[in-house]
Amino acid sequence: VPVVEPTVRDVELQIDSVSSSSISMSWRRPYENSGFGATLMEVQYLVQVSADGFSGSAMQDTKQYGPIVDRENNERVSLEATGLAAGVTYAVRVRTRTPFMAGWTTAYTSLVLNAAPSAQPGPVSNLVASATGLYSVVFTWQP
Repeated sequence: VPVVEPTVRDVELQIDSVSSSSISMSWRRPYENSGFGATLMEVQYLVQVSADGFSGSAMQDTKQYGPIVDRENNERVSLEATGLAAGVTYAVRVRTRTPFMAGWTTAYTSLVLNAAPSAQPGPVSNLVASATGLYSVVFTWQP
């Protein structure tokens, strides 16, 4: 009996929130829950978060989360990637495979985002407004 893989679709990676040390994300199951065998299929996910845009040959600046195993046919899966540095631009991708595949998919969805800054500026003191023209004002202050 030949193995029939269901139709593959984009995982539609979505960033749900960003903090100074983590990124929460969710994505859609890449295989539709219809057709022969599709509702029984296990899907494994490997999430990679990279500070170098996946350009390093050894991926030394890449954190991996997973494999995350879904045997319940969830339409959406979520993950919080933790241990990230503030103020860094990260590329995020989700790779998939099934028990019938030899390796991870090479096609993936990728997003680039900044982790939130580690500290917000403090209150402003000694705020001074100086009129420099009819329609302009210059503000100076001390942090």
